[in-house]
Parts: sequence; structure tokens; C-alpha cells
Amino acid sequence: MAENGMTRGSAGTMVAGLALILGACGSDTDSESVIETESGSSDYTIDADTGEESMVISTAEGEVSMRSGTGVPIDLPEGFSIIDGATITSNTVVDQAEGKGSLVGFQTSDSADTVAAFYLDQAKAAGIDIEIDAQMRGGRVLGGKSGSGTTFSMTAMPTDPDESDVGTRVQLIVGQGEDY
Repeated sequence: MAENGMTRGSAGTMVAGLALILGACGSDTDSESVIETESGSSDYTIDADTGEESMVISTAEGEVSMRSGTGVPIDLPEGFSIIDGATITSNTVVDQAEGKGSLVGFQTSDSADTVAAFYLDQAKAAGIDIEIDAQMRGGRVLGGKSGSGTTFSMTAMPTDPDESDVGTRVQLIVGQGEDY
């Protein structure tokens, strides 16, 4: 359990819930709302010009902030980057006292194996112990963690499962800290 009383499970559930809430929303006008509950409050904002959605959840256990949208600056840990030529399709950055995490979705003309090799090299250089390296339906899934608390997950799937050379959809998740 973290010093502020927030467990890995509660923080992870909160982050997953935030991602689902923000990912499902959309609007043509600026919007802001505050939700008060017994355990705290949530401030939620949509910027109609940029499409960025942001949320701050404040509870007795601590505060978590999240920004989501294709225009949100990529904020990956040192040693990780987006493969050259990629088109960002989604980006979510979560920040809290115990750490931060990024979930980036993108498309590339590279094959799933090329993308996997790129991120496998970056993960190993960052001290990640690879625990999952699986192939399925023409794609690759990688996952692991380091002794210092960095977690890593990458899924690369062909845009068309029947054609492996037509591009790849990628989801990259990298987190640092005890709750990621």
C-alpha cells in the first residue's frame, strides 16, 4: 500500500476508469464539470478546439490527473520514443504522486515485427525484464517490468489481419512508479 493509502489496485482501477470515461466522450463545444462524491471530487474538461479532455480526481487518498487527446504532448519515460513515421491516434498521460504513465495509440507503415523489435530494444535498454513476447494473428504483444518500477506493454497488430504488409496499429503503455 502506498503512503497515501492508495493501493496498486485502487490506483490502477481509477486510471482504467478514467481512460474509459475520457475515451468515450466527445463534444463540439468547450465543457467543464465538477462531480462531488463522498470520497472526493472530479474536475472534467473538454477543449472543443483541440479535442483534449482532462480530468483531475481528488480524494483523501491523493490526486490523479489525466490528459487525453491526439494533441497532448507525448510524455514517455527516458529511453522510450515513438517509432519514426507514426501517426498518433490517441494519447493519454496520467500523473499522480506515486508515478506517471502514458498510453499512446498510433499507426505506422512498419510491420508488427519491425515495431516489436524497435520497442523490444528500447525496453531492454531501459532495464525492462520481458515477461511476455507473444505472436498472434500476425501481430506481436510484449510486456514486462523493471526492478525500479517501470512497466511496459506494447501491442502491434496489422491494420488488416489478412495482409501483414499494409501497416500496423500499435498501443504502447509505459508507466513509472509503484502504482503502474
